[in-house]
Order: sequence, then C-alpha cells, then structure tokens
Amino acid sequence: MNWKRSVIAILAVSALAAAAALAPAQGGGQGRGGFGGQRGFGGQFGGSDTSGLGLLNRDDVQRDLNLTPDQKSKLQALQEKSREEIRAAMQDMMGGGGPPDRQEMQAMMEKYQAAQKKEVDKILTPEQSKRLFEIRVQLAGNRAVTMPDVQKELGISDQQKAKIADLQAKQAEANQSLFQEMRDGGMDRDQLRERMQKNNEVLDAELGKVLTDGQRAKLKEMAGKPFKADPPVDR
Repeated sequence: MNWKRSVIAILAVSALAAAAALAPAQGGGQGRGGFGGQRGFGGQFGGSDTSGLGLLNRDDVQRDLNLTPDQKSKLQALQEKSREEIRAAMQDMMGGGGPPDRQEMQAMMEKYQAAQKKEVDKILTPEQSKRLFEIRVQLAGNRAVTMPDVQKELGISDQQKAKIADLQAKQAEANQSLFQEMRDGGMDRDQLRERMQKNNEVLDAELGKVLTDGQRAKLKEMAGKPFKADPPVDR
C-alpha cells in the first residue's frame, strides 16, 4: 500500500474524531480536567485537516466564501475522488499486515494533506483560501495549534510542540477506549460523538495553557472576522 492510500485510510478511521474536533469549544470538560477514557487511537489524527476540504462541504462555509457554481462543482469532484481513494485504501488495509509506525503515519498524513491543500488552493482564489484558513482556526479554537501551518505562524517552540504532542497522545488514548466501548455495545454513535466532544473541550483548555500571552493574542487575530455557522440540525 503506497503512502497516499495509507494516510487516507487513517483519515477514514478517524472521521468521527475529526468531526468532533471541528466543533466549537464550549468549555467544561471531564471530571478534574482529564480526558474521559483510558486507551487511545483516532483523536491524535482527528481535527488536523490542513487542506480544509472537509469544511468546504458545509453550506455555511460555502456561503461565507461566496463560492461560484464552477468552484462548487470542482470541489465536489475533488471530494468524490478522495472518497474513491478512501474506499480503495480500506480494501488494501483488509489485506492484512501489521499497522505502520504511528509517527511515520503522522508524517505521511501531513504530506498527503499538504498535497490536497494545493489542489484546494487551485480551485479557490487567494482571498478565499485566506478566509478558509481563518474559519478553520476559528472553529478549532486552541486545538488549531495542533496544525503544522498554524504552529509555523505562531512560532511554536520545540518544547511547546512536545507538550502539544503529549496532550494529543493522551486524548488519543482516551478516545480509543470510547471507540472500544461503542464496539462493545456500551454506547451509540451519537453518545460517542458527545463524549469525544467533551474530550476535545479538555484538550482545548489544556492547549491554551501551552501558549504564551502573545501567541494566544495572535491566534485570536488569525481567526479573522466572526464566522456565522448554521445552527446544528437535530438528528
């Protein structure tokens, strides 16, 4: 399995984590500020979509960017291509073999998303790409500092990166136990999403403590003007 398919497969497995990670932080948390759960996978990869392709599925994002019909058509084609690649990658994964090294997979995922971002930027205008970045930062809150491009803009130090990685690993361990509990029939998908959101709120609060006052101010500035999100649809 080539690196591109390997990365897409990880993105598919962590889709729920990514969806929860892009939800606005609302404070709160689990117990004394710890993550709910004990063992981990998924959260470390979720919410780090630097291409913004997932957000471009949203009607409210499309309106904010004022996408043209031609742009929407091209983005839809790119999204369909990604889904086809995901299906092919999942079929490859079912062929057996041990899991790849986690750090190596993280590096490959970042490489894939950088390539995907180039495809998105070819469709959007420079102004739209800038606004998409602002929306992505705004929706992620402090969790935006897990994204390589945001870390670069903020001048995150190696020591800070190590602290951020440790927090991501703890969240990943917590989310794994939640996935296992769902597989064992202890909760449904909606309950999983809710509890993962609580873990994301804990992560958001802890990540804020890693930043300096200047970095927190710059992160707020990077979010741009307020994004008017559509209200959630009741399921």
